[in-house]
Formats: sequence, C-alpha cells, structure tokens
Amino acid sequence: MNKKSVIKWVFFAVMSAGGFWYFFGLDHHYQITFKTKQPPGVVYDHVRSWPIFAKTEGLNISNIEAKSYASLSQQLSVNDSLISVQWRITRLNDSMTKVTSYFRDNGHPIKQKITAPFGQSDFVSRAIKSASSVAQQLVKKTENFRVQHIADTLIPEKFCAYVPVTVKSAQKAQGMMGQIGTVMDYINTHELPLQGDPFITVTNWDQENQVLQFDFCFPITPSENHPADPKVLFKTIPSQKYLMATFNGNYRISQQGWYYLLDHAERRGIALGPAPTEIYLNDPHSGGESLDWSSLLLFPIVNQ
Repeated sequence: MNKKSVIKWVFFAVMSAGGFWYFFGLDHHYQITFKTKQPPGVVYDHVRSWPIFAKTEGLNISNIEAKSYASLSQQLSVNDSLISVQWRITRLNDSMTKVTSYFRDNGHPIKQKITAPFGQSDFVSRAIKSASSVAQQLVKKTENFRVQHIADTLIPEKFCAYVPVTVKSAQKAQGMMGQIGTVMDYINTHELPLQGDPFITVTNWDQENQVLQFDFCFPITPSENHPADPKVLFKTIPSQKYLMATFNGNYRISQQGWYYLLDHAERRGIALGPAPTEIYLNDPHSGGESLDWSSLLLFPIVNQ
C-alpha cells in the first residue's frame, strides 16, 4: 500500500470515528457558552430561577437535577417540543466565570444531529434565544446590587429581642416585614432603647428546598428582667470573627451577596460556618434608591 493510500485510509478512519462519536457519543445537539464576572453561586441561583422569570416569555421550564454552584439540568417545553438543557458553571479565574449550556431535542434527536451544526432549525433558534435570555437577565439582575469590601472583622457580643421566621428563601424580606411589628410593639410598649441596627441570624439555610429559617433581631440592653412575651424571645450572640462584605441594594435580594462571600472563602481556603448574618444599616421605609441602601453580610470564620 503506497503512502497516498495510507493517508486516505487514515483520513477515512478518523472521519468515521468522529462521525460515530458525534452521532452516538455526543449527548447534546447544540452548545452555547458565555462568560460573566459574577461568582458561580450567583449564576447557579439565577439559572435555577429560570422557570420563574421564563413564564413571562411563555415557556414552561422544570428543574430536574442540580449540583450546587456547578451544574443544573432542566427540561424546557415549548409548543410540541421537549428540550433538555444541561448547564455547567466553571470558575475560570478570580474575575471570570464560564457558563456552558448543552441543548438536546428529545423528540427529534436524529434530525437535530443532522441539521443543528448548520444553525438553520427552529431548535437552534430556540436554544440561542433561551441562552441569550438567561445571560441578559443575569446582567439586568446584577445591575440592581453591588458587593464590596470583603474582609475579616470581629463583631462584639450582642443581646437582642427576636422572633423566629421560616420562609422560602426568595421571601426573606416579606418574612421580616411580617414580623417587624411584633418586635417593635414589644420594644415600644416597654420603652426599651435600641442599641444598634436590626439584623437577622440565619439558623438554617436549606438550599435544596430553598427554605430559610432565621431570627429577626433587634439589639437591646441585656437584662434578665425583660417582661415575658409569647412571641418575642431573647438571646445573647457571642463575639465572633466573621468574613464580611458590604451589600448595596434591596434587602430582598441580599442573598446574592452570600455567594460572593462563599466564593471568596473557597478560593482562599477560608472555612466558614453555614449560617450567615445580615445587619441592616438603612430603613427601607425611608425610601430612596435601593442601591443607596447598605447592609453588612457576614459568615462566621471557623477555626482561624
């Protein structure tokens, strides 16, 4: 066999292997990638919320399987098509995260294998439109808050009156608004001066089911003689070293800042406790632009 024939056979073998892999080994039909400056946790939380904000686009999306901050499988129903979407989120460096989406047409797999590479099908158009919508909504969301000044800090001991609250994570602000009257009525009735800004201490953050349990706290002077109340409780929070960030934006979305702290700690090998604290420096009832509101977000530092 001459050299020319060998080259032809090698070329044929490579093309055959590539075709076999494309049709039988590759599990998706179209892939789209974009990059963002947001940490993986913010991206993951945003993509997980796609079923909510996609309703305005007339889409029906279900979350199927997830690995926190790294991957998420979803199912998209549009017209008579059923499309699987696999998202992978990768931290590239200190300032950039890569987001890759893999789309698969479950109803027409062979057809999409043939037509998708040419980018001329309704399926490809839907994939591009969907990924673009997620990316654009992420940009729009992150224009509504800022996270700054991440650093270690030591918070002194605090004594507070509080009420426990359990809500869906996205309803944290509503949970506080629903209970602020309970605590403030007690404080005002008994003429207890506040000793600082109100805050929450999270007691359980169930990320899988998106349920949040926290104590809504108002610092007051320590005493064992505060009048008993069936709804208002008291506790002392010991002095603790925290990783802290300043969050500017509506307190309703301040959880986005938690992902900045978790990402910062992971990249620097800092062990954090699971329960964050938020201290609110502005009264939302005073109005103004939400980007002018400030809160301090804190995660306890473990064994440092």
